[in-house]
Amino acid sequence: MTEEDRFLAILKQGAQAEGIPAWGVCALEALSVRLPCRALRLLPQTGSVLPLALPYYTGEASRTNLARYAWCDDYHQVAGAMLERLLQPLRQAFPQAVLLGFTDSSPIPEVEAAVRAGLGFRGKNGQLIIPGIGSRVFVCEIVTDLPLSPYEGPPRGDCGSCRRCLEACPTGALSQ
Repeated sequence: MTEEDRFLAILKQGAQAEGIPAWGVCALEALSVRLPCRALRLLPQTGSVLPLALPYYTGEASRTNLARYAWCDDYHQVAGAMLERLLQPLRQAFPQAVLLGFTDSSPIPEVEAAVRAGLGFRGKNGQLIIPGIGSRVFVCEIVTDLPLSPYEGPPRGDCGSCRRCLEACPTGALSQ
């Protein structure tokens, strides 16, 4: 078993235990970065990004002006704790590797990383849409200096002629 296979096996086991339905790998160098000065300080110069999707479907509800993701516990805390549980066995198995977990705190464009890693596609609403799961997911990521093989498959879908999000937008802020 290669080091990469061992790394991915540990991650897969942890992701299954945490109920994470989708994750993938993309090359860190393939991504644009936000706040380049922060990227230089936080991220390795080369390596891999492993985006993870955390579903937060909260059920159907009557009309409200409160975002559905705000109905549950603060996802920064939930995802942060989950990332730490995923990172612990990886850090033990790969003590020399840089292994960083991020939830809305990295200079990495999360949707771009998730699309490049094969999780889904960018919808007309700008959000990640994962076939079979939808757009109600939080994207967090593990960044490592390890050169893991990136996803190189075809794009996973698109919105086609669907315009539901555009038509439902109450302010008309979404356009396509």
